[in-house]
Amino acid sequence: MQGYGSLIGIGYSDLDCWGIAREFYKLEFGLELKRYYEKAPNDSSIANKLIYSSIGDFEKVTIPEFGDIVLINLDGIEAHIGIYINDQQLLHTSSKTGCMLDRMSKWKRLVVGYYRVKKND
Repeated sequence: MQGYGSLIGIGYSDLDCWGIAREFYKLEFGLELKRYYEKAPNDSSIANKLIYSSIGDFEKVTIPEFGDIVLINLDGIEAHIGIYINDQQLLHTSSKTGCMLDRMSKWKRLVVGYYRVKKND
């Protein structure tokens, strides 16, 4: 399998949601995203702080495109991300299922925003 499809099925213990994003960007765009932590935090408030500390590297967009980061509110806190593939698909990972393509419609009401890597001018 080529591109991001090779990520599907990788377990959460091997790649958390930010790890999937880093691998996706490397495979699809040849970009190396920063590593903000060594091990995924178990505490969602810490995950939220890490997500917001990285937002400076991204710009918020209203109309998502392939590869944009999707910020998701889980249990009342923005502590999960996925990758926008298209209007029907979201690439993300969970501790139960690992990396997968999921229905975008399932997550639409939990989406806080879409973010695109800032281009270096």
